[in-house]
Amino acid sequence: MPTVLVSIVSYQTIPNILLIKELPPADRYLFITTREMEDEGVTNNIINVCNVPLHKTTILPVLADSFNNIEDRLSDLNLKGNNEYLLNITGGMKPTAIAVYNFFVTRFNAKVYYFTIGTNTYKQLVPRSDETPIEVQTNLLLHEYFKAFGIRIVNPDTTNAPLMPPDFTEKIYQQRLLDTPEIRNLIKYKTAYEKERGPNSLPNLPLNDLPPELPGLNTFLTHALQFKTRQPNILNSREIFYLIGGWVEEYIYYLVKEKYQLPDTHIGLNVYIERKEVKNELDIVYVRNNTLYVIECKLRLYQNYTTEESLYKLSSLRNPQNFGLETKGYLVSGYRFRDGFNQIPPKFKRRADAVNIKILDSENLHEL
Repeated sequence: MPTVLVSIVSYQTIPNILLIKELPPADRYLFITTREMEDEGVTNNIINVCNVPLHKTTILPVLADSFNNIEDRLSDLNLKGNNEYLLNITGGMKPTAIAVYNFFVTRFNAKVYYFTIGTNTYKQLVPRSDETPIEVQTNLLLHEYFKAFGIRIVNPDTTNAPLMPPDFTEKIYQQRLLDTPEIRNLIKYKTAYEKERGPNSLPNLPLNDLPPELPGLNTFLTHALQFKTRQPNILNSREIFYLIGGWVEEYIYYLVKEKYQLPDTHIGLNVYIERKEVKNELDIVYVRNNTLYVIECKLRLYQNYTTEESLYKLSSLRNPQNFGLETKGYLVSGYRFRDGFNQIPPKFKRRADAVNIKILDSENLHEL
């Protein structure tokens, strides 16, 4: 019996993608969509991630809030009664889901599926089973997750290339080896230099001819830290970034990768993404159980506007139209960020809680 998999298209593409990947290949794929979804290319995103053959697809735009329009448009397809219809009602507006459900269940005894957001499980609602949730076996890759929302990774070849090995960065974190006057001077020098000449304008630094604002830096790097530069006696821009705070990102990257045993295909460090010519940089991003986790890292958090800006950036990225409903956001400090009561400052915790973002510092990184 030929099978037809019916998907109701919405900005939440992940449930549709997962069911297409979970079930055996169908003979036909029917996408019930709207003009808005088509203008945004949402159906094409689903098709591209799942590699659905175009000659097996039918894309049906409807009026999302019109029962009559939906029923008329579906009737015009002259669907055959000897097909098996598999219906995913997770997406779309409620009127659309109800109208599509009524059409297929009453006319074709369709099987109906629903994904419970946030559980990585789905249920078969019709015919009614024992309602035991079915575990999703599919594990979306990071680039697949982004592609589901029309997002391109700009730097795929460098998203799993930390500068230093994990044991070195672990030592940096545990022993606070970079909390020194030499590194504080380097931070001040870089900030002043780029304030005058523009962001990311600091060139390579010759270690044997450092400016007077950086006393003792060469000796500290060479002997105390035993920091090996790529070029002899040259500190390049990436190495400078690591020393002044990039080590926090690498430490968290290694921590998460090891804790959840994530392959390179599911996690990225310093990931540059682009959608419709809008670009963003994500410090750390990974997919686990088909949920996206976005981590913004800071060397230190302060009770000031900079921390507010970081929370705003994370909250805007967590917009359901950007990455889906269940995206998890974290703002992480490499050092302690506590008040006199050993708590995350209430003002910032309330702000983070309001947008479902978690603030972590050196005392509770285990909660990642």
